[in-house]
Parts: sequence; C-alpha cells; structure tokens
Amino acid sequence: MQSGFADPLLLTERGGKGRGGASLTQLGIELINRYEAHASLIADQSTDILDWLRSVQSDRSSGADLVDQIG
Repeated sequence: MQSGFADPLLLTERGGKGRGGASLTQLGIELINRYEAHASLIADQSTDILDWLRSVQSDRSSGADLVDQIG
C-alpha cells in the first residue's frame, strides 16, 4: 500500500539492540482518520436501506442473511 503514495505512511527501524519497530507518519495517521470517518459516515447512512432489506429478505431460517453478507 505504501508504494501507492508519494510520501511514506509508515516508518520502520530494523531490529537489533533497539528491537526495531514501526511508526505511522502524519500522512499514515491522516489516512486512517479519514478512512474511519468515511466508514462511519457510510454506516450511518446505510441504516435505512439495511433495515429495509432485512424486512423484505426471504427465508431467514436458512442462515443466509443477505444483509450481513453485504455489511
């Protein structure tokens, strides 16, 4: 994923005495924050259609819940 961006999302350090590690850059943090905000917005706006789909779904006893497969 990192190769798709002009600037790095993650900085890594090799192991050894300092045990290495990884940390998000500001761009990586912003990407995660924007993604989570967008996902939350989609979930909030999907409630009505998902409720309606559940109400018209056939044969729920089969265990094939279409709405759960979508979401």
